Amino acid sequence: MIKLSQGETLVKEVPLRFDKSLKTLSIIIKSTHITISRSIDKLLVNNKYIPLHLDTLNSDSETFYNYLKRKLLNIIKNIIKF
Repeated sequence: MIKLSQGETLVKEVPLRFDKSLKTLSIIIKSTHITISRSIDKLLVNNKYIPLHLDTLNSDSETFYNYLKRKLLNIIKNIIKF
């Protein structure tokens, strides 16, 4: 943690990771490396990270609205068929 707070990058090896190939349809077990570094994208206030605010209001609400609309239309269609 001290090294990360000082700006250093840590490299960790994960010994067993499955790697799939869709071209050859094979599965290989090999080791990979993960790089861990400090991110300054979030603001740290009183030892709590404040996330960035993204404009996701439209995407989440419209997706849920479209889901409900499809469900209601399917129910209405099923009622009309009978």
